Amino acid sequence: MKMFLLDAGGAALILLIPIAFIFLLFVWGLVEGFIINLFRINRFWKSVWHAIIVNIVSLIIGFVMIGAANKMGLEDYTEMEATMKLLPTWIIFLVVSILVEGLVLKGLNRSKKWSTIFSASLVMNFLTYILLFAYTYYYL
Repeated sequence: MKMFLLDAGGAALILLIPIAFIFLLFVWGLVEGFIINLFRINRFWKSVWHAIIVNIVSLIIGFVMIGAANKMGLEDYTEMEATMKLLPTWIIFLVVSILVEGLVLKGLNRSKKWSTIFSASLVMNFLTYILLFAYTYYYL
């Protein structure tokens, strides 16, 4: 089965198992919402809501990136595999996720400092990508 590298559990889940995608989006929202709350950006449930919003935006940007990569003949580099060959791709998607989610989170929390927002985005995305990498390495 081919899965594609995106935040919030992978784009293939949307197409293959919509209920699993919704479940993973909620789980990711809880995990990342907890991190947002740890950085004192918002109260817990509002942080969960913001985490879900930023992950949906990140997912949409990921679809755009995959579409562009496929048009350039780079579809082999958008597959979700935990291999050293694809490590640069993982890093690119990680950086894009950190930037996109940080910008959206800042837009949702304008009164908070940039450093606090991007620190939270950095931590929550590193955690997400470590879990995603471990999952693909051991189970796919």
